[in-house]
Amino acid sequence: MLDSLLANEAFINAVTTVLGALITGALGYVAILINKVVKDDKKTKKITGIAEEAVWEVYEDMVKDWKAKAADGKLTADERKEALVAAQSKLMTKARKDGIDVVREVGQAGVRRMIENTIQKFKGGQSPNKKGK
Repeated sequence: MLDSLLANEAFINAVTTVLGALITGALGYVAILINKVVKDDKKTKKITGIAEEAVWEVYEDMVKDWKAKAADGKLTADERKEALVAAQSKLMTKARKDGIDVVREVGQAGVRRMIENTIQKFKGGQSPNKKGK
């Protein structure tokens, strides 16, 4: 029975057509996924850059002075909280100006995590992205 199907030219043409369509569809879907990943990666890099700018601005505008005035050179718990909230707010405002709703993209907890990770990165000695500075 299989031999007779494989010998049937119409069957072979039908199978070839179906397989071709499936392969074309699969490749198209893979291309769509790759495009989405590239766009998401670009957006993530953009948001990360904005987070760096926000943290750096809060450092320059607030944290630097607080540390200079502190006897031990460290922020109080309240100052840390205020700086964190200010950096989160700056990130959301700056991103919104670029047409990005950061909370929708990464969630409120993600915004906080991005700011905290950026602060740790800067504390670890990695230079901030200071465009235009």
